[in-house]
Amino acid sequence: MDTKTLIIAGLVVALAVSFSMAMVFWTRRTYPGFGYWLAGSVCRALSAALFLLPRDQFPPWLTIVLANYLLFAELILYLRGTLIFRGQPVRVRWDVAGSLIFLVAFFWFTYVEPSRNARVGVGMFLIAIWSSRLCLALLTRRPPYFGSFDRWQAGIWAVLTLFGLMRAIYVGILAPPLPDYLTSPAYQSEWILLLILTSILVTLSQVVMNIQRLEYDLRRTREALEEDVRERERIEGELRAAKARLEATINTLPDLLLRVDREGRIRDCHSADPGRLFLPPEAARVVLAALEEAERKGYHRGASYSLPTPQGPTWYELSIARLGEPTADDGEYIMLIRDITDRQLVEEQLRLSEERHRLLAENALDVIWTLEPDGTLSYVSPVVEKLRGFTPAEALRQAPEEVLTPASLANYRRYFQDVQTRARSNLPLEPFRGELEYRCRDGSTVWGDVMVYPQQDTDGTLRQLLGVSRDISERKRHELELRQARDLTEQANQALQAANAELQRLATTDTLTGVWNRRHFEQVVAAEIQRAGRYGEPLSLLLLDIDHFKAVNDTHGHLVGDQVLIGLSHRVRDHLRDVDILARWGGEEFVVMLPHCDAAQAQHLAEKLRALIAAEPFPGVGQVTSSFGVAQFHPPESADAWLDRADDALYQAKAAGRNRIRVAGH
Repeated sequence: MDTKTLIIAGLVVALAVSFSMAMVFWTRRTYPGFGYWLAGSVCRALSAALFLLPRDQFPPWLTIVLANYLLFAELILYLRGTLIFRGQPVRVRWDVAGSLIFLVAFFWFTYVEPSRNARVGVGMFLIAIWSSRLCLALLTRRPPYFGSFDRWQAGIWAVLTLFGLMRAIYVGILAPPLPDYLTSPAYQSEWILLLILTSILVTLSQVVMNIQRLEYDLRRTREALEEDVRERERIEGELRAAKARLEATINTLPDLLLRVDREGRIRDCHSADPGRLFLPPEAARVVLAALEEAERKGYHRGASYSLPTPQGPTWYELSIARLGEPTADDGEYIMLIRDITDRQLVEEQLRLSEERHRLLAENALDVIWTLEPDGTLSYVSPVVEKLRGFTPAEALRQAPEEVLTPASLANYRRYFQDVQTRARSNLPLEPFRGELEYRCRDGSTVWGDVMVYPQQDTDGTLRQLLGVSRDISERKRHELELRQARDLTEQANQALQAANAELQRLATTDTLTGVWNRRHFEQVVAAEIQRAGRYGEPLSLLLLDIDHFKAVNDTHGHLVGDQVLIGLSHRVRDHLRDVDILARWGGEEFVVMLPHCDAAQAQHLAEKLRALIAAEPFPGVGQVTSSFGVAQFHPPESADAWLDRADDALYQAKAAGRNRIRVAGH
């Protein structure tokens, strides 16, 4: 079959595929991305139509460039549709870059340097790249609604990628110049047949993938519906149980529970004492007024009335709630009537007791206050205005941070938390006695001697904290003056001791390196020689010198040289024992005295220090080496003779080439 016939067949197939996809798109539910697949199929049909146009009658940009680009655009649209269909990001820059490369190459090899081989090679190479991208997009991050058709389609794109690369390599590099495309070699026909077959298979897989996703969503919807049904059944069961509990609760209520209309007529009643249903006129007016308020607001709480009895008046409290909307003609209300006679008696007794205590508090010289279990002030006596400058009303509104200074606030909170903890554990509550510093209106502070007494109920519950604050500012002022005088004396003594310690440190240490200086070392040497002679213990000496230290100063400057001295002294000191003594002997020389150490042990330590100094470069200088002279003390020689032997050994080490250790003989 010739190429033209195959192109016509491809056009027919592309039109059929496009029509089928359009019918699915317009008549069935599809997902985002399906439209791109439809557009890709349309591109294939347009491309086949343009290929059939006579090239001697139409311009090349139409029959060559656009016709081939539409095949490439088909892959771009397929890839974009697949990514959108699966909810993955689309990178437009890759499509733009590929399109520009395709169009520039085809215009170049059509108008500038005409070459059918080059056009086919470039086109097949780019098509192979986008086919491989489609294959990867289908095989990675697969959603749960995909069956096996996405892998099938991925296999198709893999075959197209392989054949596209093979055709690009063969036509672009190995094949002779191609003749007219309608009389191309046999593999041209095979390629067109492959495109026709793949277009059918790809379209089929795209439609099936859309169906699979529809089935997946339908299954998920059905599962969600079943879950909603189960949840509804569970809620209905809970409602039935709640209704049963509510009925049981109502049946155990000692209060009067009524359902009434707007005029107060009883529709339903639950009462342990039906006699309460008959009200005198005064009580009836209270009930009707409460019903009117409930009609306006939807509820009412707090109205009370009394009924006369031989034992005295009995008090009741109303709580009313409206049922339904306020516009309903047959509005009804739930009314709860509770006996509050005992509470009224207790409140009256509390009122009388509070009046007595308030009278005492307002006439006392100390500030009396009460604190509730939640930490809020419930009462403060008027004397607070004399003490702090705030009226009682202002003091009650203040937070603890506004009343106390930070240190006193911490003491207050610590005690308050301890009281709450002990109350929760049913432990005895301890009173508080201490001094707290209060803030005043003018910004000053005043000290108070505070006594706090926790008040508990019979069951151990914390009811209230009763506090008394007495002004002790004058006493605190005298204590402060005495403490300041004592502190000044103590500060003077400490300054004198610090000055003496600093003078002692300056007299015995090297100001640059911080190690002992020569003067201190000479004092210690005499004591160590006496001790070694008395107990017969070995005593050795290391004398070390930095090699070529003058060159360091001349090359890098004295500041860098000072840093080398400091760094070297730190390295040596960090690897000595507590009993060892390190001192700066002078310039770049250091001396180390080693109690309980013979010449062999001292030589071993010297070798360790020499390697340590040379191993790590010094900042700004690099590697620095040192030479060591080692000498063991031999009684009854003098300290000067001992040091001279160490110095001679050091000289021998430097003469031998430096970075050496020499042990002095007898």
